[in-house]
Amino acid sequence: MSPTLSLILALVPAVLSQQSNLTSFSQQLNSTGLNALGGLVESLNQTEAGRQVIDTLASNNVSTVFAPSNDALTAFATDSQGTNASDLGAIFSYHILPGNYTNMTTNYPNVTLGRTLLNGSSYVNMPGNASQVLIWSRYPENGTLFAFNNGTNVSVTNASTIGNMEVYVIDHVLRPPGNMSAVLQDPRNGITNLSAIIASMGAMSDNGGNETRVTTDVANLGQVLDETPGITIFAPSDEAMQRANSSLNGLASNTTALSSLIGNHIVNGSALYSTLITPNASGGYLEFTTASGEPMHLASNSSGLYVQVNSSPPARVVRTDLLARNGVVHVIDNVLVDTTSDVSKASSAYESATSAARTATAAAAGPVTAAPGQGQPGSGQSGSSGGAQSTYGVLPGLGIGVLFLAVGWAL
Repeated sequence: MSPTLSLILALVPAVLSQQSNLTSFSQQLNSTGLNALGGLVESLNQTEAGRQVIDTLASNNVSTVFAPSNDALTAFATDSQGTNASDLGAIFSYHILPGNYTNMTTNYPNVTLGRTLLNGSSYVNMPGNASQVLIWSRYPENGTLFAFNNGTNVSVTNASTIGNMEVYVIDHVLRPPGNMSAVLQDPRNGITNLSAIIASMGAMSDNGGNETRVTTDVANLGQVLDETPGITIFAPSDEAMQRANSSLNGLASNTTALSSLIGNHIVNGSALYSTLITPNASGGYLEFTTASGEPMHLASNSSGLYVQVNSSPPARVVRTDLLARNGVVHVIDNVLVDTTSDVSKASSAYESATSAARTATAAAAGPVTAAPGQGQPGSGQSGSSGGAQSTYGVLPGLGIGVLFLAVGWAL
């Protein structure tokens, strides 16, 4: 027998198995009336992400599927003409979660988070190569489930069990989260004033080597926040920024202090979703280290969740879980006016977070309730979290030799 024929015969079982998976998946979708999604199976099979979706759903493992309705896919096809097969595979991998989440959905304002199949550097940039999360909840007044998606809520219109799949039919196609800068600049999120200040950091010039050196022709803070794996921002609302206008104006000529203040709103090295930052004990708190190396405390009471850095005025978290491809943003109602920094502590916290993330599972099944390297929330519990990279170090994914002296960020 020729080597070529032997190779072809060796591939036959794999090809037949893949075709069987395609047929099985398509038939399961069609049986629920999801004909439009069933018709996309061949297109999904053209990409690695799409084949992962098909193989996962055709396996014996339990999966949770947020399946767009026929009408949702029709609208998507109209709005997304020209979407290539690779993007299509990535988009639909964001609709699939390994594991069974039945009876795990909480009532809003509480949420449930699970890791999807969406991964890959083009779409996700998380510590430890973790997959992107999907967030959903339930309206307590009528019991309707809904998923959070880039500033809008996508409703679940039907739920059923098909073989090994828990299927939630949704009225829109879910779009994977975009860059951090897009989240900050989206007017629906009400944090554009912070975005403007971050953008202005790129225009700061060299001042004799004594302050931050950043120029617009190399890199800026916005680029760092877009490209660093694991960024959490506690972003003051536009109203909060306006109230703090006098304090911020006083820092306009002090780039070191302004850099430190912004860094004290950021945790670097960890994506801290709302389920990871709420203490579970009365009177308890969580402590993280900011990108400026200062202690950040989070505590909750009957009026909400509050964040404070050192002796800054506390701020209440008024909106949670604005997702980005590399992290998350929470909106707060006050500016954390603290201009201190500690590069050594920032570096230590960042190294702790990134080291722990390397041992995490990319797409572990089950709700996201504990961060890599973080202790469970409790009374007086400290959590390992990211800080800025040490002076003259290099943030992951960047190799540009520009230095944030005040915060300890080396681009």
